[in-house]
Amino acid sequence: MTSQSSAIHRRNSAAVHPFPNPSTVVIVLGAQWGDEGKGKLVDLLASEADIVCRCQGGNNAGHSVVVDGVEYDFHMLPSGFHLQNCVNIIGNGCVVNLPELVEEIKKNESRGVTDWSRRLFISDRAHLVFDFHKQTDGLIERGRGTSSLGTTKKGIGPTYSSKATRNGIRMIDLMGDFAIFAEKLRNLFNYYKLTFPDLEGDIEKTIEQFKALADYFRPMTIDTIAYLNQAIIDGSKKILVEGANATMLDIDFGTYPYVTSSNCSVGGACTGLGLPPKHIGDIYGVVKAYTTRVGDGVFPTELKNEIGEHLQTRGREWGVTTGRKRRCGWLDLVLLKYTNMINGFTALCLTKLDTLDELAEIKVATTYKRNGVELPSFPASVDTMHDIDVEYVTFPGWRGRSTSECRTFNSLPHNARLYVQFIEQYLGVPVKWIGVGKDRMAMLKLNRNDILSTEREKRIMFVMRINIQTLLFDDCTHENNHFIIMSFQFLNLNINNQVIPITPSLSPSSCSLADSDFIHQRHVHSSATTLDTVEHRRASIASVVHPDPLGPVAPNDEVTLKRHLGLFSGVCFIIGIIIGSGIFVSPKGVLRETQSVGLCLVIWMACGSVSLLGALCYAEIGTVIPRNGAEVAYMKEGIGSLHERTGDILGYLFSWTNTLILKPTSIAVLTLTFSQYFLSGIMDDCGPPEELVKMTAVFALLMLINVNSLSVSAANRLNILFVICKISTIVTVIIAGLVRIGQGHTQNLQNGFAGTTNKPLGVALAFYSGLWAYDGWNSLNSVTEELKNPRRNLWLSIVLALPFVMICYLLTNISYFTVMSKGALLSSNAVAVTWGETVLGPAVRALPILISISALGSANGSLFGAARYCMVSSQYGYLPEVFACIHSRRLTPVPGVVLQGVFAIAFCLPSNIDSLIDFFSFAAWIFYGLTFTATLCCKFTKKTANRVISVPLPLNIIIILISVYLVVAPLIAAPSIGFLIAGALILFGLVFYYPFVYRKIELTIITKLNAFLITFFGLKRAQVNI
Repeated sequence: MTSQSSAIHRRNSAAVHPFPNPSTVVIVLGAQWGDEGKGKLVDLLASEADIVCRCQGGNNAGHSVVVDGVEYDFHMLPSGFHLQNCVNIIGNGCVVNLPELVEEIKKNESRGVTDWSRRLFISDRAHLVFDFHKQTDGLIERGRGTSSLGTTKKGIGPTYSSKATRNGIRMIDLMGDFAIFAEKLRNLFNYYKLTFPDLEGDIEKTIEQFKALADYFRPMTIDTIAYLNQAIIDGSKKILVEGANATMLDIDFGTYPYVTSSNCSVGGACTGLGLPPKHIGDIYGVVKAYTTRVGDGVFPTELKNEIGEHLQTRGREWGVTTGRKRRCGWLDLVLLKYTNMINGFTALCLTKLDTLDELAEIKVATTYKRNGVELPSFPASVDTMHDIDVEYVTFPGWRGRSTSECRTFNSLPHNARLYVQFIEQYLGVPVKWIGVGKDRMAMLKLNRNDILSTEREKRIMFVMRINIQTLLFDDCTHENNHFIIMSFQFLNLNINNQVIPITPSLSPSSCSLADSDFIHQRHVHSSATTLDTVEHRRASIASVVHPDPLGPVAPNDEVTLKRHLGLFSGVCFIIGIIIGSGIFVSPKGVLRETQSVGLCLVIWMACGSVSLLGALCYAEIGTVIPRNGAEVAYMKEGIGSLHERTGDILGYLFSWTNTLILKPTSIAVLTLTFSQYFLSGIMDDCGPPEELVKMTAVFALLMLINVNSLSVSAANRLNILFVICKISTIVTVIIAGLVRIGQGHTQNLQNGFAGTTNKPLGVALAFYSGLWAYDGWNSLNSVTEELKNPRRNLWLSIVLALPFVMICYLLTNISYFTVMSKGALLSSNAVAVTWGETVLGPAVRALPILISISALGSANGSLFGAARYCMVSSQYGYLPEVFACIHSRRLTPVPGVVLQGVFAIAFCLPSNIDSLIDFFSFAAWIFYGLTFTATLCCKFTKKTANRVISVPLPLNIIIILISVYLVVAPLIAAPSIGFLIAGALILFGLVFYYPFVYRKIELTIITKLNAFLITFFGLKRAQVNI
């Protein structure tokens, strides 16, 4: 009786006085076949954890973690190894290769990890991996022949076999009597030698090696079970467990025999650490946004085509441990439903969403069928999976709308958000994190309130919930099928490869989230009377027959720039920007460097040819990356497709240079030219004073800022009006020149190459002046998102506009030489006006005004495009958020217009136009060359892109070499302080890149100012219009 009373007393005491607030353990597990990106989530969680544990596996696993630009590769070590305040535990369920663990420690030491020995503990119950285990692994794999399993040959399987046959050797054996350890090791080696006669190795040498390792690891070898449970009881420790490999490689639950040799599911965390199940808290499943697998084994959604290669290349899919390329395929929700059933995930981490950015459509597997019959769950035998038919739901992609710079759920593209929400609804598990890049900062933590922030998305979630429940529970009735089809139409989804267009008649606005509770109850009641849920889930996607493909449709609650430029507007846009001040100011610059009429005309045509070739390269990459912002996007995503960080830095440097130098100086030169010619036309022959020229230029800029801020249509119509004036002026000059040729005024054209310069490097400066006159050949790429049918109109506008301008420029220069000799042209401050005084007589007063209108039109087009550069730069995170916004009603990029206009006003202060041209051209051709390089990169990294035009590889290389020449030659031939200033300003941008772009530090004052300006001026963030 006394014994019974004591037992009852202890039981009641434990019930009333449990351990005070014991810690709960967080577990992170891979939900697919490994390589999901667990390391990044573990690194994120480990930064707040006190203890990080490995519970199973060995160095056959691998994590990559990037912190402050330093990449750490962990195989056996837990992912908190690099954190100074984090204890790392290798549990009893692990198998440890001590020599390779030493190498891994030294490798991470070389990358800055210090003071690790007091923070690393290895379980005294963990089994050891020896070299003969690794040899055995390879021999077994070789013996399987064509039926190999794709093992890593790290000796993991044979070590677990030794553990199961009870002749394995543990850490406690190494730490005890070394003579006994040595005898056990000899016996184990002889055991394997009997089974595998080809086994090689010097066991005595291994014994000596491990004698030294025993002393090395002795301070770190402890009873981790007692240590961990005491930490749990203490209640003050945050404990994190990282699973190696993944559930589909679990020895029991994976695609056996193509599995690893340990339990990679939640049960392995308990047995591999001595962890009581009652102390398990959150279980996070890590899911890649698509599916990958390394090695052999079944893979139902594998893509053995260009899309699979694209995912492999863009996602950098090769193993950290083995270096082998990973097989890639669509996301498999049947598989994830199975792994969720086993592990009971409380939340998901969806990684590598950015890898899907360039896909036009994205598929998700929802059903397995064999012989027309749906499988109720993931099959146990791989032999039955080779003839499986997979059914997919297809989503419209968000091609051209990068997720890599997004840092909140609502900043993701609309179609990306739908993709995430569908995964949540199908699995019934919330997504808590979304990975959109390699860096630690590129991990979005979702706020559940943000996800349902708009009424539209609430309705979408309502429709999704009904459909998922219908897929799982409802009877296969025609009425249900019709409702599901209609609701998927509302979501603009594609089912079984048939794209469903949005149906305007479907209006769920009357549906509320409260209504979904009634629907849920109805489905639960229906399921209670259902005998075969498989048959009812199958029917909802069986009869969709709409073949009309639709691209992504921007939702109504998002604002974006509208497509208002057709082919005619596109041609006018290019001509309007090219024909400005250059043809009226630059002729003497070209002639001064060439010193002959003949070479001067050749340079003009050569500049046109270079511009045309460059424009065609831009047209090619513009259809591959159809974004506004031209060079910003092309370097960021083009060169970034080869090396992400390099592309990001170059895109930023262009944005920095373009915002501060290129566009403002270009606009300033054009408005100063407008002012000078306009005032010359209305004032006496003494010419306008410099101060008045500057004041008039500032006034003109203020007018253009106002027009471009108020209405995109008004700015476009104004540009067309300016083009008409330009063409009229040019035609007047050309016709008059042809008439004078007919009258015999050809003396300046005879012996055209007399006096030609013998300085080849000096020709580069002539090219600068000539190319300045052609500047704007790339202008249409800056507004690609506002161009109707850009795949056709982008390249066609270029092909029509550039040859037309070349002919106009050649004939205009010839017309100049029918009036002026070389000396007269070089001494003229206004070439066209000097020409007009001879040809037009009293009517010459009108010519400067027409020329000024031409320059002003070019300034208007340049400001129009410059604002788009600012907007795209901000969308990539290079400028403050306010510049990514447009006016919510007028849909004009007001912040970008104002910024570029103000900078241009500042550049109106210096008045030497030639110096500004050199200043501008040097910086411009650096980035033109880099953009041509981006085009070259895309030929190899984006082979699957649907190109409308493809510039031959040799021509692409030639234009790159021309760019290099145009950058280097002036530095040698005529060093200028302008070049030095340009180079210094370009590199100075890196000072701001690291804290504000790479580290993404947000100053409180900038955040508040952004919020104030956005609210005060009625702005909204512009969505990409692809």
